[in-house]
Amino acid sequence: MKKLRCSTRRTSFRIREGEKSPFKKGAMELEDFKILTVERFRACLDLMCGKKNEEYSRNNDKLHNFKTAAMIRNITPEDALIGMWLKHLVSVFDIVDDLPKLPDNSILEEKITDSINYLVLLEALIKEREGKGSGRGT
Repeated sequence: MKKLRCSTRRTSFRIREGEKSPFKKGAMELEDFKILTVERFRACLDLMCGKKNEEYSRNNDKLHNFKTAAMIRNITPEDALIGMWLKHLVSVFDIVDDLPKLPDNSILEEKITDSINYLVLLEALIKEREGKGSGRGT
């Protein structure tokens, strides 16, 4: 079981992979927020570089699906991404519209993770357009 360690000047904590955080009810305290943030970004990275990488990448191109969709629709890859992302954003808007009824936690986590990932993918498309995405580590 992997452990993730996060340290700041004032605090340090460890989260075991797959372990749920026992957030306190009431105000979102800084420590709880740090745990939430670490868990969310770990989920984003695991999803984009793990499960979904093989499904959506071709010929070592992480952005293949957006480029192919763009060619089919005669739009830019960025516009293709926005179109795909909208489905996820509508789900987030529906969650907010349904408040104070709370969503299932797994649905909330999935939709937030997907939204963050689409922003990262958009950044990758733009950086690639700038010429910063070719070659190793650029």
